[in-house]
Amino acid sequence: MTNPTPSLFDDRPAPHNGTDTSKAAARAVRPKAPNLRAVVFERIRAAGQAGKTCDQLTREIGRPASSISARLNELAARGFVTDSGMRRPTQYGRPARVYVAGAGRVAHV
Repeated sequence: MTNPTPSLFDDRPAPHNGTDTSKAAARAVRPKAPNLRAVVFERIRAAGQAGKTCDQLTREIGRPASSISARLNELAARGFVTDSGMRRPTQYGRPARVYVAGAGRVAHV
């Protein structure tokens, strides 16, 4: 019997757009994605209802926005984070989604 509960640490292939370069990038990130996903989730969980934007996480964690955004998309698809409905300006002054831990994920991973 398989576990229907999504995990931060599963090793699913990263999404790609089908091009050779995208497939190569997906293969390269696969061993690193679970740990980065956990770091991103922990930062969001620790922020509580204030949440975090991709821009904030990028600067705090020191990884490219594309890597953080991809992990946020994975976390959202698995129900670990959700768009709070709030918007916060990025370092460039543009509005950005504020993510918070998904219901039932604040105290339990």
